[in-house]
Amino acid sequence: MTVGEVFSKAYELWKKDVLWLILAALVIGVIVAVIAGVMFAIIAGVALGGAGLSLSAGSDTFSGVGAGMVFLAIIAYVVGIFVLMVVGMCFYGGLFEMVIGAARENRPVRFGDLFSGFRKFKSYAMFAIVMAGIAIVLGLLNILPILGTIIAIVVMLWVSVIWLYVLPLIADKNMTFGEAQLRSREMVKSVGWWKTFGMVILLMVAIWVLAIIIAIVSAALGNASETAGSIIGGLLFIIFEAVVFPYIICYISTMYMGSDALSPAAAGAFGAAPPPPGGAYAAPPAPPAAPVAPTAAAPVTPPVTPTGSTPTAPVTPESAAPQAPVTPDVASAPQTPPPAPPASSPPPPPPLG
Repeated sequence: MTVGEVFSKAYELWKKDVLWLILAALVIGVIVAVIAGVMFAIIAGVALGGAGLSLSAGSDTFSGVGAGMVFLAIIAYVVGIFVLMVVGMCFYGGLFEMVIGAARENRPVRFGDLFSGFRKFKSYAMFAIVMAGIAIVLGLLNILPILGTIIAIVVMLWVSVIWLYVLPLIADKNMTFGEAQLRSREMVKSVGWWKTFGMVILLMVAIWVLAIIIAIVSAALGNASETAGSIIGGLLFIIFEAVVFPYIICYISTMYMGSDALSPAAAGAFGAAPPPPGGAYAAPPAPPAAPVAPTAAAPVTPPVTPTGSTPTAPVTPESAAPQAPVTPDVASAPQTPPPAPPASSPPPPPPLG
């Protein structure tokens, strides 16, 4: 699929159910914001309580109880980040299931699919653990001044592209994380890493351009009235997130369905037909042909016997024993007449006198 086809098909998917998709994005934003607010309020309370206990002791250093509470707050912060990652992935997986299911079955989206990702909590949690581990390892590379940062950026870009379809695969095909990451690599390889990366970069550039336009509008309104600019600018960015985020899901879903039709596991590896031209979504395979019933054998015509011979029974398909050849009777065979005897010559006449 070309870049233009991806943008066009994604827009069609987005436009068809835009109100439901915007509502889903708002629901996700509100739920995640509430969870984050509650968790970080608890973490901040524990951290401030530990610091207060240490300072109340009249010492410049943390006491044992205060240091323990601060350490507990740090652990709670890490756990809270992980919980938010898993919850977000479950919701994103539900969005992918909404869009991909509606596209495959040519129907409107089902809002209940937004919460279907929690049925696959294990796979999303494993994905979150792996991504968190990669982020921690790459973060340690920042101890190197410039080289470490460059390596971290390159590795993160490479991983993000080859695992671009992990969430759609878990949502669409109910795969485990291990199966999904292998299949995602095959799909990206079938299209090409650079082509996939280019499509994602073009999408990001388009989003950045829209964000810059909104920022310019907000700044212009702020020059006229600071309060009005802040309020209108904040509303514009909320609307921007609610509108653009579902389109990103539709865009990646379109790339996923096009790449899935071209991947070795879907085309050719199991005897499937080659992908349809023009980047269209693959049609389901045709059902196998019905077995052909055997036809009855034609009856065998009995051999013609000469006249006068003993007739033989006609040969039918039910008779299993072979029939002996019929020999005509000797008596009925045509007889050759015996040769006629030679004719005798007449006697000589008597002598005269």
